[in-house]
Amino acid sequence: MSRSLFSAATGLLAQQRKLDVVANNLANLNTTGYKAQRVTFSDLIYQTLASASGSGDDVQFSGTNPSQVGNGVKVAQISRRFEQGVLQSTGEIFDYALDGRGFFTVSSGSQDFYTRDGSFTLNANGYLTVPGTGMLVQRTGTFGEPSENQIGFQTTGEKAIRIPLGSAISGAATKTADFSGNLPTTAKSPKTEVLISTAPFLAGGVAATSATTLNALDSNTVDYVAGDSITITGTNASGAAITGSLAVTPATTLGDLVTYIGTLYTDATVALNPDGNISVTANSEGDASLGLTLADAALNTGATNFDAHEVEVATDGRDGDIVTANVEIFDERGQAHSLTAQFQKKSDNTWDVSFTMPDDNGVFVDYEIRGVEFNDDGTFRRVNGLGSGDSNIEIDFNSITNNQKIAISFEGMSHTPANFGTFFEQDGYPTGILKTVSVGANGIMEAIATNGVRVPIAQLALASFLNEQALTSEGNNLFASTLASGQAQIGTGLSGSRGQVVGGNIEQSNVDIAYEFTQLIIAQRGFSANARTITVTDNVLEELTNIVR
Repeated sequence: MSRSLFSAATGLLAQQRKLDVVANNLANLNTTGYKAQRVTFSDLIYQTLASASGSGDDVQFSGTNPSQVGNGVKVAQISRRFEQGVLQSTGEIFDYALDGRGFFTVSSGSQDFYTRDGSFTLNANGYLTVPGTGMLVQRTGTFGEPSENQIGFQTTGEKAIRIPLGSAISGAATKTADFSGNLPTTAKSPKTEVLISTAPFLAGGVAATSATTLNALDSNTVDYVAGDSITITGTNASGAAITGSLAVTPATTLGDLVTYIGTLYTDATVALNPDGNISVTANSEGDASLGLTLADAALNTGATNFDAHEVEVATDGRDGDIVTANVEIFDERGQAHSLTAQFQKKSDNTWDVSFTMPDDNGVFVDYEIRGVEFNDDGTFRRVNGLGSGDSNIEIDFNSITNNQKIAISFEGMSHTPANFGTFFEQDGYPTGILKTVSVGANGIMEAIATNGVRVPIAQLALASFLNEQALTSEGNNLFASTLASGQAQIGTGLSGSRGQVVGGNIEQSNVDIAYEFTQLIIAQRGFSANARTITVTDNVLEELTNIVR
């Protein structure tokens, strides 16, 4: 009779344990990253009243089944449901959630623990920490450690994550820059100024040559004699006045006159054309002020009708059209400098580029790029300039020892009838202050400075286990590994069985309130049933004792 009492008592204890677990789940309904527990039961050892027997060789006799009486119930296992909880957006820069399997790794200094609660913060020393316990969040790999070309904030061999918000980030000098956009084909190319006589010099009705004497010219009205001279006046391409006087004799040729005129010009070339015209051509393209007038000296005996051969502008010189763009670069201190890039068309498919800047910033050692050439289809072809005209510019900034050389690329430029427009990208940046932190799905953390520079910080260490059900709960949303769980397998987000890190979010508890209320009812019914068993057994025992009265 006492067996039923003890069996019922184990039932009461088991259902109480179930109520304890359900109550704990409901208590942690809003606990960040909490994973709900569940209880499973198993029956206790049995007392065998009659063993099973076989039928033997006698087909007329069947075997008997065993007769056993159980001794109650026990809690077989209290396990956790590691299903994904809902992610809640918080916008906090140090709130991280895991979407998928895995755990954040934190350390007390002497032991590592694991958690799904990613609501972290910074401590007074700038380390990422769990605010409730002061444990330090751990990293993996070498990301964020100092390297030859990269500033680092993590100490080699130390797994805690230091995030020095407010730290200054040094600027970087511009080393390369890229132009993209369009240079218009509709821009006018430069022209060279040319003067040509309005009528050719003829001899016998045909074009005179350099060997033709002046006296043989059809326009000569009186033969020249020794002592006569021709006066030449005009202007250079630069606008500077020229003047000269050529002494002539009956043997002086038209070639002698042309050669002498050529000696008076310093920036133009004088020639006798095959058609008998005299031409004056500026030595360079662009706006020019060429002029030439021929006249007989006042006391001459001989004379030529030079008015019939007046020299006029045949081609007006002009510079190629110019378009400008303002760009910004940085010196090695991170100081910004404004440059003006001037694009000047030099031929149908070629442009030159020159740069200027305010004098108080420094001086250019090399300021121009010559021969930026495009293909007929408008795509960039090459830079033809060499030496000081190649694709590099060089600046001597004030108070900076070394000159700064910048390689300029035009591969992003086109040459089409569209309007002019440029975009300028360069690899320098100013000084800045670390302001905020972002995290990627793989757990890589980057600090973002006020200058837009992203600085590598660290990569979060995520742990996975072969048997996560065997982890022990340590409170404070922490788990610890056990022999049954196996050692933590540390890796990164999106690797192995580990999920992705989601910044600005926390994972809510996965407790299902409807399910837990159902379990409450089931536990209550089980408890009531076992209590009723005890009551009935007590009544039976009371009746038994009353027999002897």
